[in-house]
Amino acid sequence: MLVFDIDGVIRDLTGAMCQKHNLPTPQVWYYYHDGLSYMDYLRKDRSIYLTAQPTEYFQVIKQIIVECLSVDVPVELWTHQTDHNFCALTRDWVAQHLPICNGLIKFKTGDEKIDSLSVNDLLVEDNPTLKSFDNVVLIDRIYNQSVVCSRVKSPQELKRYIADYLMLKYGFKLKGC
Repeated sequence: MLVFDIDGVIRDLTGAMCQKHNLPTPQVWYYYHDGLSYMDYLRKDRSIYLTAQPTEYFQVIKQIIVECLSVDVPVELWTHQTDHNFCALTRDWVAQHLPICNGLIKFKTGDEKIDSLSVNDLLVEDNPTLKSFDNVVLIDRIYNQSVVCSRVKSPQELKRYIADYLMLKYGFKLKGC
């Protein structure tokens, strides 16, 4: 199964939060500014969950998802959200930007994500605090530089990485690869 994290990989929640509240770009995963955490800012303004723009990886990921689903390669979107209201807003964002993925969203903590992966799965993630990075490729971000694991630094690099994974695990060739 091919799994994509949502925030930081598909949706730029951090960029939207920083822009809306005129905040500096976070340099660390656990972000605080003026005594407020990342989550405090999001709780203050839940509209960010709907207004956030897609990341620079979005178009490549969308193409990959469409191609995979057309040949029955299993795909899911996983995100760590504990507040039920945030979950509903995330479903609405996905319905607007990736309607083909309606019904493919799962809400899991970082540990649950790792525990849910099988040996043949691949998780595309940006979280540097996972308990394991086996079967994970990190989207390169300033806040995850300390992690030594597979990582990609551009949408084209991600496409090539996933193309290799799909060929190895499913014998499936992505278009343009």
